[in-house]
Parts: sequence; structure tokens; C-alpha cells
Amino acid sequence: SEGGPADIKQIFANVNSVNVNFLVEVYSRIPDYFWGYLWLDTDQNPSTGLTNEKLPGYGLNDIGADYVLYIEKWGEYSQAILYRLTGGYFEFISTLPISFNEYYFTLSIPLSEITDDGNLDFTLIISAEYWLGTDIAPDTGHGTTKILPDWLSLSPTRGRVNPAEKTEVTITINAINLEAGESKGYILINSNDLDERVIYIPVDLTVTIKSVKG
Repeated sequence: SEGGPADIKQIFANVNSVNVNFLVEVYSRIPDYFWGYLWLDTDQNPSTGLTNEKLPGYGLNDIGADYVLYIEKWGEYSQAILYRLTGGYFEFISTLPISFNEYYFTLSIPLSEITDDGNLDFTLIISAEYWLGTDIAPDTGHGTTKILPDWLSLSPTRGRVNPAEKTEVTITINAINLEAGESKGYILINSNDLDERVIYIPVDLTVTIKSVKG
């Protein structure tokens, strides 16, 4: 567990027409007392918002945070508080639910509550201490989400599979509103399996335009 008890393993992020969704997986069991900051750059301009030199992370990131989401877990109590950063001040926007598992947590930010141009840069700092965060992700630069067409769906979206059994999941691809080119999507499967708690399956789609002779 390099970097302390709150060592980030990987971040899954996606945007749909309603929410920005995050799943953050860590290497060690999430402790009872846990907090962090998710910095959001909604205009991809590092000179606006809270600039790099003022952010935790010691110069490892190149974002200007326009919003910040404060994440906390105190025993059974947990919440995420969204703030807008205006002129160096934290303006309260809303309190959002956050769900903690043993080794990961999930949260969603409504697009209606942030000013977003369709792209979102982010950096996450988490800690299990009472002072500055002990781990930061991404370690260099920033992560980016982007609103993509809703072309990938699956059914069922939840279920129960007993040990040594299997179930079928139907994947549907809808290319009606897609332009020619390549698109990338992901299927994220969460489970209580001790070895494979999260399975992240990439889906690549190539759309070609064929002319029809009449």
C-alpha cells in the first residue's frame, strides 16, 4: 500500500446526459475516518479557478479548479459537499450522496449543478489522516471525462450469480446517431467477489458509411 492507507488504485469516470459519475478504487480497506477533495476544471483553463500552485499535489497537476467536491466518511456517516470556487472563495452549491464499499466509493455530480462545456478535467486527493492528503490521482497532468453519445447499453443491469455459476448479459450498440469514425465505451461490473471486485471492460466501435446504389 504505497503512499499510506488511502492509496488510490484507479479511477473510473464517465459522463452521461444527467450526471458525471466517479468510481474510485483503493488498494487497502477504506478506514472509518476518511476524507478527500475532488477538484473539477470545467473550462480546461488552468489559469482560472484555483490555480495549480495553490492546489495540493506539489505541482503534479495542470488544472484550474472551478469546483471542488469535499468527500468525508466518519464511521457510518458519509457525504460529499459541492462548492464553486469564485474569487478564491468556496461558494456552497449542494450536498450529494456518496456510497462507500470496502475498497471503493462511488458518487455522481448532476450536470445541472456545474457549468460544463462537455469536457471535464479532474484531480482527486484523498487521505486517511487529519492533515494534507496522502495520495493524489492522476499522478501527472489530470484525468478527463467527455460527454459521449449514449450508444452502449446492457441488460440486465443487476443480478445475483451464485459461486460456480454464470449469467448472460446482452450488450446493445446503437450507431444511429453516431458519425463515421471510432468510439470508445466501457462496461463496469461491480461485485462482492474478493479477487475481482471491479471488472472494467473496454468496448471499441468503428462506424463506417457505405453508399447504397439505387
